[in-house]
Order: sequence, then C-alpha cells, then structure tokens
Amino acid sequence: MKIALIVLLTLVVIGLVVVALLPSQRSYTATEVINADVSKVFAIVTDLNQQSWRRNVGEIAIIDPSPGREVWLEKPKVGPEIRFRTKVKNAPDLFVIEIIDNPQFGGQWTGRFSATPDGKTKIEFTESVSRNGFTAKLLSYLFFNLQKTVDQYVDDLRVEAES
Repeated sequence: MKIALIVLLTLVVIGLVVVALLPSQRSYTATEVINADVSKVFAIVTDLNQQSWRRNVGEIAIIDPSPGREVWLEKPKVGPEIRFRTKVKNAPDLFVIEIIDNPQFGGQWTGRFSATPDGKTKIEFTESVSRNGFTAKLLSYLFFNLQKTVDQYVDDLRVEAES
C-alpha cells in the first residue's frame, strides 16, 4: 500500500512538472488552394453576419460593427464563448483577428489570401494561441486540438466557396 502511494505521488509530481514545462504558446498553419476567386473567398471569411457554413459555430453576436475594427462574440456549439476583434482587414489579401477580454487565454488568427494564375485562391491560415496559468495550459493540451480546428475551418470554407 505504501509503495502504491509513493508511485502514485511520483507520477502526479512528474505530470505536474511536464505540464509546467509545456510551452504556453502554440501555433498551426494550414496552406491550401480553394477553387474560387480570391474576392469571393475573402468575402466569405470576413462576413461576420454569414458564418453558418462553419460546422462548429452555433452563433455569432456582433458587439461593435465598426468597419475594420469589428468586435464579436463567437458562441461555438461546444466550448466557451470567445470575444474577437478585427486587427487588420485588407481586402482581398489579409485578415487578422485577435482574442480579447479573456484572462485565461489569448491568441490571433491570420488569414492570407492570394490569387493563383488560374483564378483560384491560395490561402494560408495561421492560428496562434497562448494560455495563461497552469490549469488553462493543461486543459488546452488535453482538450484543444489546434490542427484539427484549423483544418476543419479550411474544409468548411472549401465546401462553402466551391459550391
């Protein structure tokens, strides 16, 4: 019994050390070609009133519609609400948004759009997240698959833009 308790406590301490050593910031980039015009793809991504094409979003509530400085609350179908703000909106090349007003985590999403010679759109989407605090970092690594989230967004965009 004593040995089992020592082993258990050792495993807990090792686990705590591992989580403490994990980086607080993570990033993932997806690059794809969408079979649609760059202006159309940019418009789909930046139209906050029409985001129903995204499978994981339940609702978006626009808080401040100021052009180029929009603020909105994204309510996913699963998980906590996230408040975003537009940082840069240069049609049809660049769209950058940031997470705001959240003490547990922050982040930025950058979308780069460029026309290909054959009229398609090359996209490069980078999502970067940072977690503040031990618990937020642990939950992030256990329950938030950054690559899956970005890849699903790209898949949903492809379906919407190419239809």
